Amino acid sequence: MDNFIVRPYGGAFKAPGTQYIGEVKDSTKKTRLVSLRISQTENYIFEVGAGYFRFWKENDPAFLQIKSGYSVPSHSTSTTYYLGYLVSSSGTNYVRIANDNAKDASFASALAAGHWYALTGNVIEWPNNYSVSELSAIQFQQVGRLVILVHPLHQPLLIESIPVDTLTGNFIRNTAWSDAATTAVSYSFLVQPISYIFPPLKKHDLSRENDTVTISYNHSNWATSTSYSVGNIRIQNSIAYYCLIAHTSGTFNTDLAANRWRLAVGAEVEYNLTASNSLIFTGLDAGDQFIVEPSLYRYSSGSQPRGASLNLWTGGTPGSEYTPSQAIFIQGGFSVSSSWKSGESPLGALRLEQSNNGVDWEVAREWTLGDVAQGTILFEDEAAPAGEWYRLGGFCQALSSSPAGMLLEAADAQIKIPFTVLAVTSSTVLKVRAALPFGSVVPTPAISIASTAFYTSAFSEDNGYPAAVAVHNLRLWFGGTAKEPNRIRGSVVDDFFNFRTGEGDGDGFDLVLNSNEANVVRWIASFRQGLVVGTAGDEWTISGGGDGSEVLKPSNVQAVRRNRAGSSTVQSVQTKDSLLWVSPTGRKIFEFAYLFSNDAYEANDMTLRSESITKSGIVETAYQSEPDPVLWCVTSDGRLLGFSYNRANQITAWFNRRTDGAFESVATFRGNGEADRVWMIVNRTINGTTKRYIERFYPKAQAFDFDTSTDFCYLDCAKKITQSSSTAVTGLSHLEGKAVKVWANGTTIESKTVASGAITLGAAATSLFVGLPYTATLQPMPIELILRDGTAQGRRFNAQRIHLLLQSSMGGTLNNTPDETGFAIGYPSGTTGIFTGRIDEHVPPEWRDSIALTFKHSDPTPFNLLGFVLKAEISGS
Repeated sequence: MDNFIVRPYGGAFKAPGTQYIGEVKDSTKKTRLVSLRISQTENYIFEVGAGYFRFWKENDPAFLQIKSGYSVPSHSTSTTYYLGYLVSSSGTNYVRIANDNAKDASFASALAAGHWYALTGNVIEWPNNYSVSELSAIQFQQVGRLVILVHPLHQPLLIESIPVDTLTGNFIRNTAWSDAATTAVSYSFLVQPISYIFPPLKKHDLSRENDTVTISYNHSNWATSTSYSVGNIRIQNSIAYYCLIAHTSGTFNTDLAANRWRLAVGAEVEYNLTASNSLIFTGLDAGDQFIVEPSLYRYSSGSQPRGASLNLWTGGTPGSEYTPSQAIFIQGGFSVSSSWKSGESPLGALRLEQSNNGVDWEVAREWTLGDVAQGTILFEDEAAPAGEWYRLGGFCQALSSSPAGMLLEAADAQIKIPFTVLAVTSSTVLKVRAALPFGSVVPTPAISIASTAFYTSAFSEDNGYPAAVAVHNLRLWFGGTAKEPNRIRGSVVDDFFNFRTGEGDGDGFDLVLNSNEANVVRWIASFRQGLVVGTAGDEWTISGGGDGSEVLKPSNVQAVRRNRAGSSTVQSVQTKDSLLWVSPTGRKIFEFAYLFSNDAYEANDMTLRSESITKSGIVETAYQSEPDPVLWCVTSDGRLLGFSYNRANQITAWFNRRTDGAFESVATFRGNGEADRVWMIVNRTINGTTKRYIERFYPKAQAFDFDTSTDFCYLDCAKKITQSSSTAVTGLSHLEGKAVKVWANGTTIESKTVASGAITLGAAATSLFVGLPYTATLQPMPIELILRDGTAQGRRFNAQRIHLLLQSSMGGTLNNTPDETGFAIGYPSGTTGIFTGRIDEHVPPEWRDSIALTFKHSDPTPFNLLGFVLKAEISGS
């Protein structure tokens, strides 16, 4: 079956034609499509090429470009640039892709540092590091207006759809989706590597083996009688300060009181990591992450364990604020407690204060003490998994009359501090910057501690990057790195880029699929109450406790191997009630579904009855649910296969969608009520040159809408043209030199050849489709009958008449064998448009060894066969 679609209601309907959208950036290279589905009316397509992204809008298809009439400003060293800013230099437009919220010393240095990306003309693009051969292994997961892309050889990327009111500057306000480029858009896109609040960790091989890593500042100590410039960082009493005013120092306290210094924050401070063993930093490069786990807040002279205290007996002055306690950095659980004698409570207010960066503070909890009989305080809570600063304070109305105090204590003495490598200074020294959230600096007690526990980022050039991604139970899941092929990691609940693990219900996951084989994770999918993980050799479910219906959390995880079918690198697809995925060879589609009769999950082979159709191997898939559920599969030899799949009604059928060219990519998303949208990239030869075109099934034809004949699109790479009544048709350069067919005014068919981007019609037309013809072919199985005297095998057949049941059809031929010319189907006299009903057709008599009926249709009109009844003679015994 070629270019017919099997519908669940019965019958074979001619497949819709494709509408020409545009050419990819570089037609000499394969390209991939990825969809972003926002709503029925707002959808986008990403053109993912080797080294770049382009962005297309689905409704009124067009790519994102600089708005017409906008003059892109020249680069200026006095301007602060944000991601997405546009500048012009030497006649070329550039977009800001890195070093957000910063000025440039010069355009040349910023360009060399990778902060700017050159655009091709006015088309908005963002760069990537993918090669052509890597595009097929990209997997993606949408989260609202975000799309996360993963590949085992590259950092996960985040494509973010940004609304106009969140960007400062000239990027989104001066871009447009139309060819005329006169109307500004409401949303555009930024592309960046994922910035983790807390990265997924891999324990270092030398961790806890008596080797150590020590943190120190990469800045000089403050000194008196020294000239300082704005931006200088100096250390005083183990704390980093930032110079606000150029000056010659006197005493530090005097300069600090004069606002010449302030506390430094995250990105302003650099550190050194010093290893006791040169093997610890092997393989690390600039941009990599290294995580140190020092043990803090232990007993020392005059200090409390793991915390900070407030003296409520002699530590305050009535009528004034308490001097805040030492600030401590906490990851995970903590407690606040107080102690005083019964009837001797201090009076006033006690506060727990919280800060994201250790500089700006807000009240997290307050206790009012208005009576000396007030009871003591016991409060427990959880800090953000990546860490927060806390301290004690309050207002002193009256002190306690005997020893009393308040204690803030972390549940764990250890904290994990992530660093980003700035440079490898030597085999044992790294220059780094803290990667704590919200611009936080390294806690002072961590400086100079020799830590025996340290980690690398689980995702790095050395360890590999995740091959699979999914979202489940408000967690982001990754899996399938080179160093840890059978490990999956889940984020903190509702905090997708925070992978700090722990024992709390909301903490992150770090899970190994233990079996006799370490099969690499190929895909991850959210399915029913749990996760399904497909590996190179088996399939697993990961669910909560009990019967698996509980919410998945670190304390109740159950990982069970269900099947041993194995998977390719093609991402799985979720349908209404099952998962579909591609076998390791690419030859099979498996179905993962729960069978109540067996009380088990099974992997059923969906190609069992059509094993030859996938012979060349499936390399990409996409699923549409409306108007009918179809799995679209691109094969390595350039065919687009369709798999009509309705599990509830046990309907499965394969078909080919062929064209004058080769299909190379396919993507789908929800439509606006008519049908899901199916986009594809097609490799065509145009006037002797390779062209890779972005096309889509024409929406009206895909929705099987036969109400308006001028919307019949059964041509490929077609353009719909509306013009004043004329025989001249232009704008067809994308089909230069090709023999095309024309569907004019919803009534007339013509055949033409495009020359100089134009054709001349035999009759004037105002509305027409022009495109490449394709033939729909349907050959039912050879007829087999059980006769009174045995089988029909080996007998002779003479077809006489055939009764056809058609719906909304025009044209078509019927052949006795596939190779014969056949004869035109005769519609009732007076039929001028599409026909629905029965046709009784005479078949030229001829005795044959078998009857292999073949229906063909090559006109740019619909043809939909619901069924037929054949009358034939049978001879022989």
